[in-house]
Amino acid sequence: MLSLTSVYVGAALTHGSPLPPVLSSTRMFEWAKNNKCVLYLQDADGDENWHIYASDLATGVVRDMTPFQGIRAQGLELDQNFPDEAMVELNVRDRAAFDMYRLDLNTGALVMYTENPGSVSQWICDKDFKIRGAIANDQADGSKILKVRDSDSSAWRDIARWPSDETANFYRFTPDGAGVYVGTSMAHGTGDAKDTTRLVVGAHVTAHAHGPIIFVIFCRDYKAL
Repeated sequence: MLSLTSVYVGAALTHGSPLPPVLSSTRMFEWAKNNKCVLYLQDADGDENWHIYASDLATGVVRDMTPFQGIRAQGLELDQNFPDEAMVELNVRDRAAFDMYRLDLNTGALVMYTENPGSVSQWICDKDFKIRGAIANDQADGSKILKVRDSDSSAWRDIARWPSDETANFYRFTPDGAGVYVGTSMAHGTGDAKDTTRLVVGAHVTAHAHGPIIFVIFCRDYKAL
């Protein structure tokens, strides 16, 4: 069942009168890194065509940031080093494929940034807020494929694959951009299965285990804690 949330904001928690909600019955919300608005997902009358909305904290004005008819938004990405920007997945070009768009939170300008190369279910940003990694699902056997590229104009290449019965959680690039943090039950994408999930750094199909993990927290310089 879908879990819905009401969101309240204030200068500080007090024992005074309850604050009115900024929004109600939302599926997801994020505090914008520029501290000017709350971003949230909302559909219309239960049609599940989710749009990204921005509720201005100073004025209360609400804007539909993805105002395309019949489309769906998902996968909102934010970065504290780029506070006035966001990235969001939209199926504007093809209803079956979600491309990545860049969104200017101040002007509302929305521009396609990266076209889905096929069956991508997750995108991975580097420290410069560039899309350099993608996770694709192999429709034939259900395996996960880690794709990377060197720049926005470079071609995608496959560097690792995980079978459908193995754990693989993809987090972010290393600070130098040469590796990808992966939580996996395998030492790398070619075999050597393990019973516990470990955090590894995959670079050019090599990996180094750092011990069993349950979840991962990253600090601002993209290092894992």
